[in-house]
Amino acid sequence: MPQKLSCELKVRSYELDAYGHVNHAVFLNYFEQARVEYLEQKNMSFGSLREEGYIFIIVRAEVDYIKPLSVGDRIVIEGEITDVGNSSITIEQEIVEQSGGELVSRGKFVAVFVDRETGKPIPVPASFRSAFL
Repeated sequence: MPQKLSCELKVRSYELDAYGHVNHAVFLNYFEQARVEYLEQKNMSFGSLREEGYIFIIVRAEVDYIKPLSVGDRIVIEGEITDVGNSSITIEQEIVEQSGGELVSRGKFVAVFVDRETGKPIPVPASFRSAFL
């Protein structure tokens, strides 16, 4: 059973839009940064995946915006792999305010594993499976 993964971030002033809250596009950056940290928590990186001969590419992204964020807010981004296909995984993530635990945003992402050289889909690699599944 895959475990929950977690990452903490702080909202920075340059992430705000004209209305004084985090711009909707920045949420994709938050989700991405959390996925980078999830890899690091398993002693992996995008570089180490390339060295093994594969990468994974986000091919679908769904984001629900529930509550705005402001400068200085501290957030926790929890994630979990919820589905594994032959060459793809589905990762569901939630952003919650660290102080009160309120749900801020929900994201669902599909990633496909591809051969680094050919760009063709490959089965989910054994090294990734053993680290995350």
